[in-house]
Amino acid sequence: MSEAQTAPVVPQRICASLRLFVVADFARGGAELYAQGAHLEPETFLRTFLAAVGSDFDPPSPLPPALEQGAQALALERGPWEAEIPLDSLQALGLPTLVVSGAHHPAFDAVCDVLERELRAERLVIPGFGHNPQLSPVFTEGLLDFVARSAARRPVSEFESDTDDAPPTPRA
Repeated sequence: MSEAQTAPVVPQRICASLRLFVVADFARGGAELYAQGAHLEPETFLRTFLAAVGSDFDPPSPLPPALEQGAQALALERGPWEAEIPLDSLQALGLPTLVVSGAHHPAFDAVCDVLERELRAERLVIPGFGHNPQLSPVFTEGLLDFVARSAARRPVSEFESDTDDAPPTPRA
């Protein structure tokens, strides 16, 4: 019997609960790290952060000035768990949406699953690039393909702008 045939079937509501737990646990750990962030040495904060997000990047020690400055800024940023994403408003715009992830941490995958579902988005998963899937050539290829297909479905002529500075809005 194959592994797929003997694997237990997990009901969808249990999978959703497990994903919610993973995200909540990740956010709790992140909130604890950020609460300490201003009091930690930049290198300590950065190494803890990188481990938490599933990165395999091993920064040099001591940190070069630019990386140290980035770590200091990161330690003072608002945590992503504080974001209130207006999913209904975004979905109502009817814009083509591409959700990209790196398959490097279950919490990020769970968040991307929700974005994909709620925004009726396409999904591009690029393993092997950690928290930076945009560094992969696959990202560039996937993004260009997505933009081309989106443009073919909704020509630019369907958009107009009230002013030169305003973003385009769909015509009624």
